[in-house]
Amino acid sequence: MHYGEIIAAIALLFGAVLGLAALFNPDWASRLVRLVPDPDPARPGGYSEFRATYGDLFLMSHLMTLVIMTRVPDPVVSMIVCLPLAMGWLGAGMGRLLSLLLDK
Repeated sequence: MHYGEIIAAIALLFGAVLGLAALFNPDWASRLVRLVPDPDPARPGGYSEFRATYGDLFLMSHLMTLVIMTRVPDPVVSMIVCLPLAMGWLGAGMGRLLSLLLDK
């Protein structure tokens, strides 16, 4: 396994573990991203959104990328498999940077 694949596999496993933790502990996920469930008593919870977005979405997207990456024998192709997820994370980082600059 190429060293780039090892680094990608570790990052993908980390993302999957974060997703698994958020799936079973939405309170932790809400504190991690500094969002709170809706305080309106008529609309309790908000945990389904934390479980779906920060739980299953992270878990399944990172695990599936890892599975596909490890099944492809060519290291260049396996890195290309990671590109859509990596660009998603890059976009999230750019959104955070823009928010840091504009929202202070």
